[in-house]
Amino acid sequence: MENLFDYLGRTASVSFAEQSFNDVDALALARLSYAPFDGIVGEGFQNQTSLEDACARLLADPAVEQKLLPKQDRRFLSLLQSSRRFGKLWISGYQKQTDETTDKQFAALCIQLLDGCYYLSFRGTDDTLSGWKENFDMSFLMAVPAQLAAAEYVAQASRNLSGSLWLGGHSKGGNLAVYGAAFCPPQVQTSIGKVWNFDGPGFRKSVVEQQGYQSVVDRVETFVPQSSVVGMLLEHEEDYTIVRSSQKGLLQHDPYTWGIKGNRFVTLKTTTQTSKLVDETIKDWLAQLSCAQREEFIEALFTVIDQTGAKTVKELSTNWYRTAGSVLRSLTRLDGNMRKAVLYTLWALLKAVGENLLEELVSQED
Repeated sequence: MENLFDYLGRTASVSFAEQSFNDVDALALARLSYAPFDGIVGEGFQNQTSLEDACARLLADPAVEQKLLPKQDRRFLSLLQSSRRFGKLWISGYQKQTDETTDKQFAALCIQLLDGCYYLSFRGTDDTLSGWKENFDMSFLMAVPAQLAAAEYVAQASRNLSGSLWLGGHSKGGNLAVYGAAFCPPQVQTSIGKVWNFDGPGFRKSVVEQQGYQSVVDRVETFVPQSSVVGMLLEHEEDYTIVRSSQKGLLQHDPYTWGIKGNRFVTLKTTTQTSKLVDETIKDWLAQLSCAQREEFIEALFTVIDQTGAKTVKELSTNWYRTAGSVLRSLTRLDGNMRKAVLYTLWALLKAVGENLLEELVSQED
């Protein structure tokens, strides 16, 4: 089964005139906004840089290995740089906003695809558990700061560019792409052609029911891996396509593991039972809680996770059993209902980390 690297290599000499823009191309450009183009691509939409030159300058940085997350991004950027299909595209509008006091983490990038067509790519969360927590925060906030920034970014792009806008993002970036389309000014919505959400969380029901969301939902394409956790959070009114991943559990969130055949994703008819369990577990618990209780629950959940010492999803999946004692001690400090909610959700999340976790634990006992 091919992956995104294989696709970029195979289509390197194929122009968009020869093979039209597709969902796999949209995933590649969604991933591009993770690249730290600080000082390389300008904030304005008029001062353009070729994708080829931007990637070359970034890869020439002696500290590039420390800046890229994950490390596979170096290979990804190298393939884009040498690609006839992508290298000559023009990029602009690189904006990055971080504010620790408001937990704001936002970045976006504009790519000119064809005459009169622009792709706005929104950066998502990385592998850090703190970044994942921001996805959960959406369950009790009407709008997180990054979502408001996304709507403003779409409005800025519309004011500075003449033509059709396509929006896309991976993880939280997918949520930001949908939010930006739904809550930009109504006159801007008419210029939006399509929105791609790659395993990004949904929204609170009160957000989904608003007119802005309903106006664009038929233009949203959502893709999730078979054991999706992030992409199944909160409410989705749009249909979604299930993509086969070569990884297990939470690690399927990595778009480099998604299967590709030709110029399409390798798809499945349904998500795994684990994904459904996580989806139902989290939604059922959240439905019973007020916004204040949701915030308390999420803070408690991530406080317990923090006891593992894990900083990334990968560390959580490999080192959990080593810190089980400290986790259990943390749980005893919670009241009965909260302890039950956190414990049940942790169990569901652990199931998603890897369905072979039990076998691993048993083998260590032996």
